[in-house]
Amino acid sequence: MRQLYRYAVFFSRTLALSSGSFTQSLLHALYERHYPARKRKAGGEINILVVQLGQIGDFVLSAPLFEALKSTYGKRLRLTVMTDSINKDLAGMDMNIDKTVFYDSPRYSRVKGGGSVFPYERLKEGRFDEVIWLRGDMKVFIWMASRRVPMKSIMKFPNPLRSSWLALITGRPSKKKAMHYLETLDEVCKDASPSGLFRAKASNAPAAGMREVMIHIGSGNALRRWPEERFSKLCSLLAGLSPDISVSLIGSKEDRQAGERIATGAAANGAQGVSNLCGAFMLTDLYERFRAASLYIGFDSGPMHMAASAGAPLIALMGPQSPQVFGPRGQNVKVIHKGFPCSPCWQFGCVRNDNGAGACVLAITPEEVFREARAFLEGSASYAH
Repeated sequence: MRQLYRYAVFFSRTLALSSGSFTQSLLHALYERHYPARKRKAGGEINILVVQLGQIGDFVLSAPLFEALKSTYGKRLRLTVMTDSINKDLAGMDMNIDKTVFYDSPRYSRVKGGGSVFPYERLKEGRFDEVIWLRGDMKVFIWMASRRVPMKSIMKFPNPLRSSWLALITGRPSKKKAMHYLETLDEVCKDASPSGLFRAKASNAPAAGMREVMIHIGSGNALRRWPEERFSKLCSLLAGLSPDISVSLIGSKEDRQAGERIATGAAANGAQGVSNLCGAFMLTDLYERFRAASLYIGFDSGPMHMAASAGAPLIALMGPQSPQVFGPRGQNVKVIHKGFPCSPCWQFGCVRNDNGAGACVLAITPEEVFREARAFLEGSASYAH
């Protein structure tokens, strides 16, 4: 009875969220029809606002759009980006952005404090020729509609989450092909090509001697976070593979204590050379660190996409997300995804488990990840492109 009740609640909430997303897509399609983006005037100044209130991974995947727009329009373009303050450091190092407006949406933000006031005053400073909508909330839409600013939106493209309720009925995963996030950017901005810029950079040659395997132990939420003992087990397996392999645990300052427990658990199994580096790096410093790594392992997160962009050999562990839409792009990439019928989901809970990691995440074992890691480290991996 308890399982049936949990299923009913899960299904009802999934249906509500899917319906809301579909309704939003219709609203955006209608808005675009009534207020289409105008043709560019030759030689004239262009003011564009990109709305991206997503987290670090969303921002990293959106950065090629900023570069593509600047490459296409050059000094004519004044580019403003509205984003969550969690992306402050990344936005600060992006030379393609002329102005950044920070807004911690109560709907999306993970910043402590529960959101911020909508930045009306900052937006008054510019007259925008168009808005490119990547992720926003109703306050952004009302502000835009009240000024009748033309919009281009990725919301009008099919999203596998909108049909996730159907898989709960049929018990079968959807066979519909979804566009990757970067492909939707290409379609929205046909005058530029963001996905063509998201190419893995050549990795630096690892320093002579030790080879570093970086494991990101953090994640966006508890549903896609492995139990600590699994990370300890993986560390033990990797450290025992060869004496020239070092394992570095990375994450935020909040992950520091978890990193200590994982390293201690690995040491208890005889593993040497496992370092807890959680909170030791600024986010902007990770690119160079990734370029020198022999391998990166982690669940879907901002650092995962940063590692892919930096060209690090990469094993991505994905559960309640869609690899079709948000899988890492680049060379030397392996994605482990079990393809449960209920995946992707809206990530508010798991229909199979009461709490903690989702069943799709728990289905990935340390031994399976180790086999893929060994193939990378021994040079026998079959890379996806």
